[in-house]
Amino acid sequence: MKGRVTLHVVYACGVVLAQLALLLVGVWQLNTLTDEHYAQTVRSQVRGTHALLQERLLREPPARWQPTLAMLQRDFAYPLALEEMHALAPRLSEAQQAALAAGAIVTTDAGAYSHQRMPGSSRVLTLGDFDDIAPGAGDVTTGDGGFWWGLILILVGAIVLPLSLLLHRFWRDVAAIGRQLDRLQRNAFDSAETLPRTHLLKPLGMAVANASRQMQTLLEGQRLMTQAMAHEIRTPLARMRFVLPLLQEQAAAPTTLLEALHQDVDQLERLSRASLEYLRFGRMPCVERQPLDVGALLASVIEQVPAPPRCRVRLRLPHAVTLQGHGPALELALRNLLANAVRHASTQVNLDAVVRPPALLIRVDDDGPGFPDALRDHVFTAYIRGDGSDGIGLGLAMVRAVAEKHGGTATIADSDLGGACVMLCLPLDGPAGQP
Repeated sequence: MKGRVTLHVVYACGVVLAQLALLLVGVWQLNTLTDEHYAQTVRSQVRGTHALLQERLLREPPARWQPTLAMLQRDFAYPLALEEMHALAPRLSEAQQAALAAGAIVTTDAGAYSHQRMPGSSRVLTLGDFDDIAPGAGDVTTGDGGFWWGLILILVGAIVLPLSLLLHRFWRDVAAIGRQLDRLQRNAFDSAETLPRTHLLKPLGMAVANASRQMQTLLEGQRLMTQAMAHEIRTPLARMRFVLPLLQEQAAAPTTLLEALHQDVDQLERLSRASLEYLRFGRMPCVERQPLDVGALLASVIEQVPAPPRCRVRLRLPHAVTLQGHGPALELALRNLLANAVRHASTQVNLDAVVRPPALLIRVDDDGPGFPDALRDHVFTAYIRGDGSDGIGLGLAMVRAVAEKHGGTATIADSDLGGACVMLCLPLDGPAGQP
């Protein structure tokens, strides 16, 4: 609700200010273009008034002009005055002074005043300011301030009300699309779809709905394929497991053949188990998180991955750290990382955890041969293995999948020990926008 109100206020204020600015610029430009035309109009309108007033004043001697003009003032809504030409000269240009001396009507201040020299005199009859019109008796007037404020309020209402209605419709439809994308992220395909009702956003909503249905179809096909593949692999594995003890009892097969068969069976079991885990975490849009003790998590991983006598694993954790994460998933990723490092290390593996707000950086270094240059850009791709590797090519791919599901990243770097270095960067509080 707060976001909607803020959006309405910001857009309404922006549109109102833009409209007022355009209105002011337009009025200024209009005044600039019409000033001369307005001055000509004023000269035409007051020509008869000047002639009648001059005729009335010329009936009197010059000494009586001022009292006569004061008596006539009662019948005029704007001021009447007699001025000396030399007092008026600073307000006039040379062309206006020449015209005034010739007896023509001259306007000043954008038509607010009109001036004409009295025949045979240096005195000038001035009418105006025409903007300063006194109200007559019985006239009902409204203050200029009230008029302009009323006009502004009408203008603002005429802009804000339609804009608010439009923004409400857009906000409703954008929120519906956002909820639809959130359900798509959570794989909640069973929720009912709500298409936008605004014609402008309806194509976007239909595109999202089509993408949701296509993704649902693809994921369902992937799930069925994964189950079928696991079933097909496990069936011959079970038969091979059953036959192996019989072969050993009969001692009919050579020992090397039996050992090779055992290794193949173990490899197939690891491939089946890893493939299922990788596909399961790859399909998971987000993970359920809970507070995890990073020190206990790393210690548990070290216990589960025994290092050979030639290799020493060193854990460095400056202080106790709590991470919001999925325990089994992170344990699986770290176990794969450590097992890969131990398998290729010569004598040393370092497991470091450093807090760099708002994230936790976990770094695994070894002093082995490192990643081949040809594979550095593909080490996190599924089923990619280096030459001579006895792995199945899913360990680092699973590490990246788990990191990304936690809103983090998995990268490689140059190791201080001279071998390989893999870094996990995980947000301490979990990805924004997820529970």
